[in-house]
Amino acid sequence: MNSNVFHDELQLKCPAYKALSDAKLRGWKSETYVRPRVVLATYEKYADNYRVHLLPKLPPSDGTQLRSKFFDMGSAPGGLCQAILEWPCMPDGRNNWYGVAVTLDPAEGGIPMRYVNESLEVRFANVQSEERFLEDSVHAEDVEAYSFVNMGIVIDYNVRRHLNGSVPFYQQLTTQIRATKLLLKPKGSFMMVLNWDYHSLPEVLCTFHILLQHADALHMLPTVYTSTAGRKQFYLLVNGVTLTTELLDDLTTAWRKGFLRHSVALKRKIAQNTGEEYELTPDETEAFHFPLDVVRAVIDSITNSPVIDELSSYCDMLREALEEGNMF
Repeated sequence: MNSNVFHDELQLKCPAYKALSDAKLRGWKSETYVRPRVVLATYEKYADNYRVHLLPKLPPSDGTQLRSKFFDMGSAPGGLCQAILEWPCMPDGRNNWYGVAVTLDPAEGGIPMRYVNESLEVRFANVQSEERFLEDSVHAEDVEAYSFVNMGIVIDYNVRRHLNGSVPFYQQLTTQIRATKLLLKPKGSFMMVLNWDYHSLPEVLCTFHILLQHADALHMLPTVYTSTAGRKQFYLLVNGVTLTTELLDDLTTAWRKGFLRHSVALKRKIAQNTGEEYELTPDETEAFHFPLDVVRAVIDSITNSPVIDELSSYCDMLREALEEGNMF
């Protein structure tokens, strides 16, 4: 029996188990345990990572007096904001950036924003609701105003497991890319978090394949996440891209199909435990039709393109997955 099903069954039928479980949950949610659990690293550690890996890859300032603007989703505790706002990017060593930081309100369980700067505006928004997130985070004056947008929202597992109706990872990405379409200047830069485990390869491959046709350059950057899942995540920096409606639709379709594949895997596992056979719906069947020529096209594009040479190790992973036959 699935462990969650077993837990739910005991909750219903054993009062002593339910009382113990509720007590453990109250302790787990207490301030004593929440604060050290959600602060994965100090913002200085994040800032150091961005200084080394991100800033050298961002397009240089044009040298004018106009201020460049960045928009950081999932900003707390503030490492990216610190790295950009203290970056001597102008020819005379000055910084010409202004930023908007969007994070979950600590009153709703968010990590506190620890970095403060007069060139930084902080807004609170919850990615669990797309409509509410766009309304709270994107203002009328923000449309096509930003040179760089970070789609950096990653809900910590220990926070997510206590949220009611937590949306899946692909939906978080979809909400953020729709916000980015509103915010980003034409030929701007944005960054997102993706997974690179075998189960996520199809949608990641599609993401690369789509963006390679629209962007000037792609760069894979390491994260500093310390959780087990975090070690399978990376940043994808996309430079010189205009987010059209067509591009947005292609990306969100790829991510939705990826979510369907994950859902099918879970449903099949549950069916196995109950001795039943799970039949695919038409949408799920389509999601499993993944063309291998896309895999080869991505590998060829990465191999032959000097602007994305950091992806060479990723090509090795793709070839290994193809040879082992465990990509899908």
